[in-house]
Amino acid sequence: MTITEKLITPILAEYFLTKNTENRRITQSNVDFLTDQMKKGLYKENTGETIKFSKTGKLIDGQHRLLAIVKSGKSFKFTIAEDLEDTVFHVLDTGKTRNTGDVLSIQGFKYANILAGAVKFILSIEQNISTKLGQKKYPNELIIK
Repeated sequence: MTITEKLITPILAEYFLTKNTENRRITQSNVDFLTDQMKKGLYKENTGETIKFSKTGKLIDGQHRLLAIVKSGKSFKFTIAEDLEDTVFHVLDTGKTRNTGDVLSIQGFKYANILAGAVKFILSIEQNISTKLGQKKYPNELIIK
């Protein structure tokens, strides 16, 4: 495995996406969320999350982030992991996602999941969002402020 850090421009992201030949379906709401975070300057670089390529050159992790870079028109530094075995694809992203309730609980709040839902509800009212409750995604960092 080779690890490097690269500035991923929209043009480089488009090139990397040509290597996206066998991956899960795109979740457009996730791409839109990441794009919004990138455009607003809220996306964090150097989080330790990598964009991964197999030994055969396939993109095996990072398609949503790369699509958001293209859509946002912004460039970001990423850690790139290359020369991974193709078989690691089957175990990527199989863990639990850290949700807002988890973050609030770690911060020491009681009833963290209920609190997370209440804060998201208030934010949707403040932002005049008329979507179904729970469909709007907010960054955990916004919730804990």
